[in-house]
Amino acid sequence: TGDAPIWHEFQMNGLGPHEITGLLSHFNLSSYLGFATMEGGKYYNDKFVGYYFTHRIPWYFKSFGKNISSFDVIYRGITGNMKNPEYHNLDFKPLDHLYQEVGFEWKNFLSSQFNLGVFYRVGYYQTSVFKENFAIQLKLKSLGF
Repeated sequence: TGDAPIWHEFQMNGLGPHEITGLLSHFNLSSYLGFATMEGGKYYNDKFVGYYFTHRIPWYFKSFGKNISSFDVIYRGITGNMKNPEYHNLDFKPLDHLYQEVGFEWKNFLSSQFNLGVFYRVGYYQTSVFKENFAIQLKLKSLGF
């Protein structure tokens, strides 16, 4: 209803840095429903809806060892709203437009238990600066997403 304290709201799980300082600032680790290109702690909502679509490209190969690698195309987005954001004395924004990013992920990167992905922000929140929209993400395969 908008009356709850900020820690009862949904932080939109941005995994990106607050400031782009170099190549390593584009690198982050994955989390469930996390957005590689979104700045962490910037958006809060009291209600939201999100989606995560993935399509496996039907080409399988071995790079090293016994594991078989493949590639996925990923498209994810989220939108929401916050009633009464002025009740909170914090610097944040409600995510009131569709936030989208697309990516390409290498499953079993170099036959390891990691997936390596590159992502790009598109749509309403996209900026004119390429490096602000770009992210690299490493995901531990055993997490199951």
